[in-house]
Amino acid sequence: MIIWQYRANGVQNDVVQLNEISWRIAEIKVDPKTELTKYIVDKKSFPIHYSGRYCKSLEVNAGSRELSWIVSLTSGIEKPRWIFIAFQTDRNMTQEQNPSVFNNLSLEKCRVTLNSKQYPMNEVRSDFTTNDYSKLYEMMSNFKWEHYGFNNLIGGTQINVHDFKKLFPIIVLDVRRQKDKLKTGVIDMQLKFFFNEGVPANTTAYTVILSDRLFKLQSDGSNLKVINY
Repeated sequence: MIIWQYRANGVQNDVVQLNEISWRIAEIKVDPKTELTKYIVDKKSFPIHYSGRYCKSLEVNAGSRELSWIVSLTSGIEKPRWIFIAFQTDRNMTQEQNPSVFNNLSLEKCRVTLNSKQYPMNEVRSDFTTNDYSKLYEMMSNFKWEHYGFNNLIGGTQINVHDFKKLFPIIVLDVRRQKDKLKTGVIDMQLKFFFNEGVPANTTAYTVILSDRLFKLQSDGSNLKVINY
């Protein structure tokens, strides 16, 4: 495996070559004498929940001041809870560009609609030119507490207000509070953005969707089978 290396101006191009990678994960061993055996013998079923992550990217037309992005989701088993969006301009063409930071693109306002239901109810407005982006920073900063339960006094995002504007202007949209009719069936998701200035050339939009995933384990008396809802 070869990874491109980020370098300073004037330094010769180089690469980092990894010859071996080890992935350490916990090994779970099930004792046959536990409750799992009863589930199998009694032909019971039980649901399994976990968090799924889905990433998409989109090339943004140069000069545009508005972006509408329709994102397709799997029907029934994915329930979006958090949506992260970030933009990059000329960040991955040469080794002198840093692909780990993002651009704010003079974002004016943004929203997401799930089956015609808008989140947040009032569009989030900002003006990075006048440093009016406190609401976006608050939304990003609160995620760690809201999702993981980590108090900001103990362990925050480590991104201060200045770095948010210059390096990590990541938009975090909370879509956990959905109506029941949105929790099943096909989900039509549309992201909408407006910019105070035309989008520069070579700009890419990225989104990561954190969703609840659900499936079921069903026993036939001797084995467990996975059944999707």
